[in-house]
Amino acid sequence: MNTEITNYFDELSNEMLEKILYQCPVESSSVCRKFFYTIPSALKEQWNALKSNEALPFDFRNRLVQIEENLQTADGRSLIHAFFTSLNRPEKRLIKELDFGNIGSEMSKAFQVDQDYNLVQFWPEIVRLLNLQHASSNPQEIRIWMSCEINQHRLAQIQWLNLSKLKLTTLPQEIFYFNGLTELYLIDNKLTRLPDAIGNLTALTKLHIGSNQLTRLPDTIGNLASLRQLGLSKNQFTKLPDTISNLKALTELDLRDNTSLVIPSWVLEKFMGKVQY
Repeated sequence: MNTEITNYFDELSNEMLEKILYQCPVESSSVCRKFFYTIPSALKEQWNALKSNEALPFDFRNRLVQIEENLQTADGRSLIHAFFTSLNRPEKRLIKELDFGNIGSEMSKAFQVDQDYNLVQFWPEIVRLLNLQHASSNPQEIRIWMSCEINQHRLAQIQWLNLSKLKLTTLPQEIFYFNGLTELYLIDNKLTRLPDAIGNLTALTKLHIGSNQLTRLPDTIGNLASLRQLGLSKNQFTKLPDTISNLKALTELDLRDNTSLVIPSWVLEKFMGKVQY
């Protein structure tokens, strides 16, 4: 096979990733779980036909099945990336024939629906804290209200926020408005990941996110230099970011009931006597 054709196949997975992933701001694995519910029906039929085509290698068909199953718990974006980059050249040729159409725009819509849902879920607590009268529950109108400078000042004055048991699947992007928070409680939701924007809440001294479905923390967690309590119990963590070592004010780190987490020795040494596990 000549160099030109070889390069074409090597670049093919990146082309597919561009079509599927990078045309939309996929932040949440809950959006990735919608992947097979939002794609055009014609593509879904082609995908299913590949899965059931016994003339194709079993390993290839099995990976198509696994990607759907793992999207229920894994970081969907990383999983899709790993799947496409693992394809060999004949497999890439098969996938190339699929028409991915407007998946990017469809997933972008799904992302917006996800953001709207979570914003509306925690909005009543803000209404209560600020004693707002006749506040709208429409997500677009909420964002317009938040975009007003005087209202942003009011949001920045909130120091304590309890968003526990609201069935949140992610923290809306608007969380960065709450940069005066010193305590944030997100216990017993359905969070699968935290946005990088959590690192903007540098005034936090207490962050409790136990009883969720988190598998990892963003590296920006290391920006929370004032953090004293970090509650991560009853999640699905498999590793901790190295940036957690930046949390020099930490006095309590709760890692209990994370059955797949192997706690690095340096964590136990650095936070000696402060770790619950």
